[in-house]
Amino acid sequence: MLVRGARQVGKSTLVRMFAAERKLRLCELNLERAPRLAPVFRALKPDAILDALAHETGVEVGRGQDALVFLDEIQAIPEAVQALRYFHEERPDIAVLGAGSLLEVAVERTRMPMPVGRVESMWLGPMSFEEFLGACGAADELDTIRRFRLGARIDAPMHERLSRRQREFLFVGGMPEAVARFADNPESAAVVAIQQQLLDGYRDDFAKYATGAITLLLDLTLTQAPTLIGRKLKWVSISREHQSRETKRAAWLLQKAGVIHLVAHTDANGVPLLAEADLDVVKPLFLDVGLAGRLLGSVRRSVAQAGPERLVNEGPLAEQFIGQHLVAMGPAGEGGRPQAFYWLREGRSDNAEVDFVIALSHTVVPVEVKAGAAGTMKSLLEFVRVKHSRRAVRFDLNPPSRQTVNANGVRFELLSLPLYLVGQLQRLLNE
Repeated sequence: MLVRGARQVGKSTLVRMFAAERKLRLCELNLERAPRLAPVFRALKPDAILDALAHETGVEVGRGQDALVFLDEIQAIPEAVQALRYFHEERPDIAVLGAGSLLEVAVERTRMPMPVGRVESMWLGPMSFEEFLGACGAADELDTIRRFRLGARIDAPMHERLSRRQREFLFVGGMPEAVARFADNPESAAVVAIQQQLLDGYRDDFAKYATGAITLLLDLTLTQAPTLIGRKLKWVSISREHQSRETKRAAWLLQKAGVIHLVAHTDANGVPLLAEADLDVVKPLFLDVGLAGRLLGSVRRSVAQAGPERLVNEGPLAEQFIGQHLVAMGPAGEGGRPQAFYWLREGRSDNAEVDFVIALSHTVVPVEVKAGAAGTMKSLLEFVRVKHSRRAVRFDLNPPSRQTVNANGVRFELLSLPLYLVGQLQRLLNE
């Protein structure tokens, strides 16, 4: 198995927790710190690799043991990824797990074939809002979310508590270290310092997958991406001094590194959504809403402590919040990478854009995001009319509701949910 995702989302910690919970003998080695083992992996002989690992770690793994071999930062020795195939074929008695944050970049640079069909890939992203509630000890709020059923009410005090927690999440985000610090001591200065360290670490990584002028372009793209959330990405918006193909390459490299997500337009006539996706028409999401806010210069006073009337002006962060959850819930694409889609129609007089579209069973459901308690549904209504949709979803700051809408000659069921219920979207739609 390969556990993939951006740096510092908790891959290594998660593997160690899993091994401890299952009482597995853990043989762990960070391959960034052991480049001398490259020739051993290059030989693609599992028994020789196990001997080398035993020498490095002092942990021997043999037959009949409840053990786990953990190759951390596996992209540092690309041959180690190929070696997973031979473990599968020659030593199926040994459980081997690799984790890497820049694996896609390493694959592209070395043109290394992936062991398709023999290795399972799973993606890890930031913590969800519900995981954030659990980490902060908000058991009543979490229980309310998970027990909510369509047609029920959430009383006003609980709605306000959940809305306040959701605004805190906009500031903190879901990076585990930032969440842990906030849970221990909700002081903004400490969280901001961690967020800045994480962003500095991503910038330090640029040298590992780029050289020359594109390194500067990667930094520009990293900085500009949060300002472009919710907008069709025009490469000139990132840099007017670089050619579009260079800027596009920088954006796709950051996606490969897991730092941004490029949400692709789809015609959305049916499922799978990827079948009608246009990968040249994209809009960016950042890895994490807290990091996006840090790059935008948000401070605790303007987001976490803001009331609903202030949050109306935080539209990009609301879309980022919903978007990163939909990415986590979305269908897996190449290499198991989660995907998200939106719908766009451009014309001289009939432009329309729906923030996200999701697939549910064999149907396509449009999803609109409003940062406040009010807002028009012009594009949502147009999508429903053109695609003959029977259901639609709107996220905003209001308590949950379910209604039949008759407008402009279209009739459909609208599920209106507060932002904090995004993690329950699929369950509620299935209800």
